Amino acid sequence: MLVNRQSAIGLLAVNMLFVLHRGLSHEHGKPRRGQSLDWVQALRRNAPAENHRARVHPGVELAPGFLPARTVLHSLVHVAGKALDEALATTIAREGETAAEVFARLSSIAGQEPQPVRCMSELLDGCIEQVVAVRAVEDGEVEVVFSEHWLGTSTPTLMRLLQALNGRAAQDRSRTGWHYRYCNQLGQHSDALLGLDPRSAQPAHVYWERSPSAWTCFNAHVPSWRSRKRRNVIAVCLSDAKQRELQTFRQPGAGARQLEL
Repeated sequence: MLVNRQSAIGLLAVNMLFVLHRGLSHEHGKPRRGQSLDWVQALRRNAPAENHRARVHPGVELAPGFLPARTVLHSLVHVAGKALDEALATTIAREGETAAEVFARLSSIAGQEPQPVRCMSELLDGCIEQVVAVRAVEDGEVEVVFSEHWLGTSTPTLMRLLQALNGRAAQDRSRTGWHYRYCNQLGQHSDALLGLDPRSAQPAHVYWERSPSAWTCFNAHVPSWRSRKRRNVIAVCLSDAKQRELQTFRQPGAGARQLEL
Protein backbone atom coordinates (compact mmCIF):
# COMPACT_ATOMS: atom_id res chain seq x y z
CA MET A 1 0.00 0.00 0.00
CA LEU A 2 2.85 2.38 0.84
CA VAL A 3 4.42 1.94 -2.58
CA ASN A 4 1.11 2.37 -4.41
CA ARG A 5 0.32 5.56 -2.48
CA GLN A 6 3.78 7.00 -3.02
CA SER A 7 3.72 6.02 -6.69
CA ALA A 8 0.43 7.84 -7.17
CA ILE A 9 1.80 10.96 -5.48
CA GLY A 10 5.05 10.76 -7.44
CA LEU A 11 3.29 10.44 -10.78
CA LEU A 12 1.10 13.44 -9.96
CA ALA A 13 4.24 15.37 -9.07
CA VAL A 14 6.04 14.45 -12.31
CA ASN A 15 2.97 15.46 -14.31
CA MET A 16 2.68 18.76 -12.43
CA LEU A 17 6.33 19.60 -13.05
CA PHE A 18 5.88 18.79 -16.73
CA VAL A 19 2.78 20.99 -17.01
CA LEU A 20 4.51 23.89 -15.22
CA HIS A 21 7.52 23.56 -17.50
CA ARG A 22 5.27 23.76 -20.56
CA GLY A 23 3.41 26.72 -19.08
CA LEU A 24 6.69 28.49 -18.40
CA SER A 25 7.56 28.34 -22.10
CA HIS A 26 4.04 29.57 -23.03
CA GLU A 27 3.11 26.20 -24.60
CA HIS A 28 -0.60 26.33 -23.89
CA GLY A 29 -2.99 23.40 -23.94
CA LYS A 30 -2.55 19.77 -23.05
CA PRO A 31 0.45 17.84 -24.41
CA ARG A 32 -0.19 15.76 -27.50
CA ARG A 33 -0.72 12.02 -27.03
CA GLY A 34 2.60 10.39 -26.22
CA GLN A 35 4.43 13.66 -25.70
CA SER A 36 4.44 13.44 -21.91
CA LEU A 37 5.62 9.83 -22.10
CA ASP A 38 8.54 10.83 -24.34
CA TRP A 39 9.56 13.45 -21.80
CA VAL A 40 9.39 11.00 -18.92
CA GLN A 41 11.35 8.38 -20.88
CA ALA A 42 14.08 10.94 -21.50
CA LEU A 43 14.33 11.53 -17.75
CA ARG A 44 14.29 7.80 -17.04
CA ARG A 45 17.44 7.33 -19.11
CA ASN A 46 19.24 9.64 -16.65
CA ALA A 47 17.83 7.98 -13.54
CA PRO A 48 19.76 5.42 -11.47
CA ALA A 49 18.54 1.86 -11.40
CA GLU A 50 15.51 1.27 -9.19
CA ASN A 51 16.32 -0.49 -5.93
CA HIS A 52 13.07 0.01 -4.05
CA ARG A 53 10.96 -2.86 -2.73
CA ALA A 54 7.80 -2.58 -0.67
CA ARG A 55 8.96 -5.29 1.70
CA VAL A 56 12.28 -7.06 2.04
CA HIS A 57 12.93 -10.36 3.73
CA PRO A 58 14.01 -10.39 7.40
CA GLY A 59 17.71 -10.83 7.95
CA VAL A 60 18.90 -8.70 5.03
CA GLU A 61 22.29 -7.25 5.92
CA LEU A 62 23.50 -3.95 4.48
CA ALA A 63 27.01 -2.65 4.00
CA PRO A 64 28.22 -0.16 6.65
CA GLY A 65 27.29 3.40 5.76
CA PHE A 66 24.75 2.23 3.17
CA LEU A 67 22.36 4.91 1.88
CA PRO A 68 19.67 3.79 -0.57
CA ALA A 69 19.84 5.15 -4.09
CA ARG A 70 16.86 7.12 -5.32
CA THR A 71 14.06 5.10 -6.80
CA VAL A 72 13.31 5.67 -10.49
CA LEU A 73 10.19 7.66 -9.63
CA HIS A 74 12.05 9.80 -7.09
CA SER A 75 14.76 10.41 -9.66
CA LEU A 76 12.19 11.53 -12.21
CA VAL A 77 10.81 14.10 -9.76
CA HIS A 78 14.33 15.22 -8.82
CA VAL A 79 15.57 15.62 -12.41
CA ALA A 80 12.32 17.26 -13.56
CA GLY A 81 12.47 19.65 -10.61
CA LYS A 82 16.06 20.58 -11.38
CA ALA A 83 15.17 21.25 -15.03
CA LEU A 84 12.21 23.43 -14.05
CA ASP A 85 14.30 25.29 -11.47
CA GLU A 86 16.87 26.20 -14.12
CA ALA A 87 14.14 27.26 -16.56
CA LEU A 88 12.50 29.42 -13.90
CA ALA A 89 15.75 31.16 -13.06
CA THR A 90 16.44 31.80 -16.76
CA THR A 91 12.95 33.18 -17.40
CA ILE A 92 13.06 35.54 -14.44
CA ALA A 93 16.60 36.72 -15.22
CA ARG A 94 16.42 37.13 -19.00
CA GLU A 95 12.87 37.47 -20.26
CA GLY A 96 11.68 40.56 -18.42
CA GLU A 97 9.01 38.92 -16.23
CA THR A 98 9.22 39.38 -12.49
CA ALA A 99 9.11 36.38 -10.22
CA ALA A 100 5.61 37.41 -9.05
CA GLU A 101 4.33 37.56 -12.64
CA VAL A 102 5.78 34.16 -13.50
CA PHE A 103 4.42 32.60 -10.30
CA ALA A 104 0.95 34.09 -10.91
CA ARG A 105 0.86 32.69 -14.45
CA LEU A 106 1.93 29.23 -13.33
CA SER A 107 -0.52 29.27 -10.42
CA SER A 108 -3.39 29.59 -12.88
CA ILE A 109 -2.04 26.68 -14.92
CA ALA A 110 -1.42 24.47 -11.87
CA GLY A 111 -4.97 24.99 -10.61
CA GLN A 112 -6.32 23.21 -13.68
CA GLU A 113 -4.49 19.95 -12.88
CA PRO A 114 -5.83 17.00 -10.80
CA GLN A 115 -5.39 17.41 -7.02
CA PRO A 116 -3.25 20.58 -7.36
CA VAL A 117 -3.21 21.46 -3.66
CA ARG A 118 -2.13 18.01 -2.52
CA CYS A 119 0.43 17.71 -5.29
CA MET A 120 2.06 21.11 -4.70
CA SER A 121 2.10 20.57 -0.94
CA GLU A 122 3.79 17.20 -1.45
CA LEU A 123 6.42 18.75 -3.70
CA LEU A 124 7.07 21.49 -1.16
CA ASP A 125 7.80 19.37 1.88
CA GLY A 126 6.60 15.80 1.33
CA CYS A 127 8.85 12.76 1.65
CA ILE A 128 9.35 9.45 -0.08
CA GLU A 129 10.19 6.45 2.09
CA GLN A 130 12.15 3.33 1.30
CA VAL A 131 11.97 0.18 3.43
CA VAL A 132 15.40 -1.38 3.14
CA ALA A 133 15.20 -4.13 5.77
CA VAL A 134 12.84 -5.82 8.22
CA ARG A 135 14.04 -6.93 11.67
CA ALA A 136 12.11 -9.44 13.77
CA VAL A 137 11.21 -8.39 17.34
CA GLU A 138 9.00 -9.89 20.01
CA ASP A 139 5.36 -10.08 18.82
CA GLY A 140 6.15 -8.19 15.62
CA GLU A 141 8.88 -6.61 13.55
CA VAL A 142 10.47 -3.26 12.80
CA GLU A 143 10.98 -1.87 9.32
CA VAL A 144 14.23 -0.05 8.67
CA VAL A 145 13.12 3.07 6.78
CA PHE A 146 15.00 5.84 4.99
CA SER A 147 13.01 8.99 4.18
CA GLU A 148 14.04 11.79 1.85
CA HIS A 149 12.24 14.82 0.45
CA TRP A 150 11.00 14.63 -3.11
CA LEU A 151 12.94 17.83 -3.84
CA GLY A 152 16.22 18.76 -2.21
CA THR A 153 17.94 22.08 -1.55
CA SER A 154 19.39 22.31 -5.08
CA THR A 155 16.20 23.88 -6.50
CA PRO A 156 15.89 27.26 -4.70
CA THR A 157 13.83 29.04 -7.39
CA LEU A 158 11.41 26.12 -7.68
CA MET A 159 11.04 26.10 -3.89
CA ARG A 160 10.12 29.82 -4.03
CA LEU A 161 7.49 28.98 -6.66
CA LEU A 162 6.06 26.14 -4.58
CA GLN A 163 5.89 28.38 -1.51
CA ALA A 164 4.02 30.98 -3.58
CA LEU A 165 1.65 28.35 -5.00
CA ASN A 166 0.99 26.89 -1.55
CA GLY A 167 0.71 30.26 0.17
CA ARG A 168 3.06 29.17 2.93
CA ALA A 169 6.67 28.43 3.72
CA ALA A 170 8.02 24.89 3.74
CA GLN A 171 7.51 22.95 6.94
CA ASP A 172 10.41 21.54 8.94
CA ARG A 173 12.59 19.83 6.33
CA SER A 174 15.17 18.53 8.81
CA ARG A 175 13.26 15.42 9.84
CA THR A 176 14.48 13.04 7.18
CA GLY A 177 16.81 10.06 7.35
CA TRP A 178 16.85 6.66 9.00
CA HIS A 179 14.16 5.55 11.46
CA TYR A 180 12.21 2.42 12.39
CA ARG A 181 8.52 1.64 12.06
CA TYR A 182 6.94 -0.90 14.39
CA CYS A 183 4.69 -3.46 12.65
CA ASN A 184 2.77 -6.54 13.70
CA GLN A 185 3.73 -10.01 12.50
CA LEU A 186 1.62 -9.51 9.35
CA GLY A 187 3.65 -6.46 8.39
CA GLN A 188 0.82 -4.01 9.10
CA HIS A 189 2.01 -0.55 10.11
CA SER A 190 1.40 0.71 13.64
CA ASP A 191 1.35 4.33 14.78
CA ALA A 192 4.77 3.95 16.48
CA LEU A 193 7.98 5.33 14.97
CA LEU A 194 11.30 4.55 16.63
CA GLY A 195 14.70 6.08 16.13
CA LEU A 196 17.88 7.58 17.49
CA ASP A 197 18.79 11.19 18.11
CA PRO A 198 21.45 12.35 15.61
CA ARG A 199 22.42 15.15 18.00
CA SER A 200 23.68 12.60 20.56
CA ALA A 201 27.36 11.81 21.00
CA GLN A 202 26.69 8.09 20.59
CA PRO A 203 23.68 5.82 19.88
CA ALA A 204 22.82 4.96 23.48
CA HIS A 205 19.04 5.50 23.54
CA VAL A 206 16.03 4.68 21.38
CA TYR A 207 13.16 7.15 21.16
CA TRP A 208 9.58 6.58 20.07
CA GLU A 209 6.78 8.87 18.90
CA ARG A 210 3.40 8.59 17.21
CA SER A 211 3.42 8.64 13.44
CA PRO A 212 1.76 11.70 11.89
CA SER A 213 0.60 9.54 8.98
CA ALA A 214 -3.05 8.58 8.60
CA TRP A 215 -1.94 5.37 6.88
CA THR A 216 -1.58 3.24 10.02
CA CYS A 217 -3.46 0.07 10.90
CA PHE A 218 -3.34 -0.10 14.69
CA ASN A 219 -2.21 1.53 17.92
CA ALA A 220 1.04 -0.03 19.16
CA HIS A 221 0.33 0.94 22.81
CA VAL A 222 4.07 1.43 23.41
CA PRO A 223 3.70 2.59 27.06
CA SER A 224 2.13 -0.77 27.93
CA TRP A 225 4.95 -2.90 26.47
CA ARG A 226 6.51 -5.38 28.89
CA SER A 227 10.14 -4.89 29.95
CA ARG A 228 11.25 -7.93 27.94
CA LYS A 229 9.74 -6.54 24.75
CA ARG A 230 11.22 -3.11 25.38
CA ARG A 231 14.69 -4.63 25.84
CA ASN A 232 14.26 -6.68 22.67
CA VAL A 233 13.15 -3.71 20.53
CA ILE A 234 15.92 -1.48 21.90
CA ALA A 235 18.55 -4.16 21.25
CA VAL A 236 17.36 -4.73 17.67
CA CYS A 237 17.31 -1.00 16.86
CA LEU A 238 20.74 -0.32 18.39
CA SER A 239 22.21 -3.35 16.64
CA ASP A 240 20.92 -2.17 13.27
CA ALA A 241 22.05 1.39 13.96
CA LYS A 242 25.68 0.23 14.18
CA GLN A 243 25.60 -0.13 10.38
CA ARG A 244 24.72 3.54 9.87
CA GLU A 245 26.12 6.97 10.58
CA LEU A 246 24.35 8.52 13.57
CA GLN A 247 24.00 11.91 11.85
CA THR A 248 21.93 10.31 9.06
CA PHE A 249 19.07 9.43 11.44
CA ARG A 250 15.79 11.29 11.47
CA GLN A 251 15.60 13.78 14.33
CA PRO A 252 12.96 12.85 16.94
CA GLY A 253 9.98 15.19 17.15
CA ALA A 254 9.11 17.43 20.08
CA GLY A 255 6.72 14.79 21.45
CA ALA A 256 9.19 11.91 21.25
CA ARG A 257 9.98 9.98 24.43
CA GLN A 258 12.84 7.69 25.35
CA LEU A 259 11.95 4.01 25.27
CA GLU A 260 12.74 3.05 28.85
CA LEU A 261 13.79 -0.41 29.96
